[in-house]
This record gives sequence, structure tokens and C-alpha cells, in this order.
Amino acid sequence: MSNDQNPHTLATINQAWVQTWPKVVARAWTDEEFRQRLLDNPAEALAEFNLPWLHQVEVKVVAGEAAPPTMVLTLPDPPDDLGEESIEGLLKSGARASNCMGTSCCC
Repeated sequence: MSNDQNPHTLATINQAWVQTWPKVVARAWTDEEFRQRLLDNPAEALAEFNLPWLHQVEVKVVAGEAAPPTMVLTLPDPPDDLGEESIEGLLKSGARASNCMGTSCCC
């Protein structure tokens, strides 16, 4: 199933990652070729483990203990018809940053 058709919720995605990430790390520690693929093309390497993620989320893998947790927020372009009504609608609906909507979270 493609990530565009992913029916998983954040809870099931989180559970899958918590259970599977230690297996990914163990393989990267014991298989140098896999480790390099994981760093170079995480989506391809992680596909071997059938890990789900939201299609809006870009996965990056950083080696080393010193890599700090990072959250990247995407600031969308304003609409072509930007006006007071657009801004009021945005403020009423709230930012869609929760659930990684519009963001690439690496927490």
C-alpha cells in the first residue's frame, strides 16, 4: 500500500515504530550496507520493515548520539485571494500543525 493510501492513525503508526525501530537499529549496527542505505534513502530502507507513516511526513535518519530532536514546520504560501476573511478562517480553524499536518516531525 502506498503512503498516499495509508489508513493508519498516529497511534498505530507510533506503536509500529516503537516496536520496530529497535530492529532497524540492530540491523544498521550489524549490516554496514543497510546502515548506509538507511542514511542515504530512509524511505527505501525502512520499506523492508513495512513501517507505516503519513504521506506528508518526510523521514530523515541522522547517525550519532549528538543529533538533537528536530521539528521542521512548513510555512505555507498565502492564498492568492488573501484577505481578512482568509485570515479569520485560518484563526478559527486553528493551525493544522497537530498530527504532523503541514510538518515533518522528527521528535
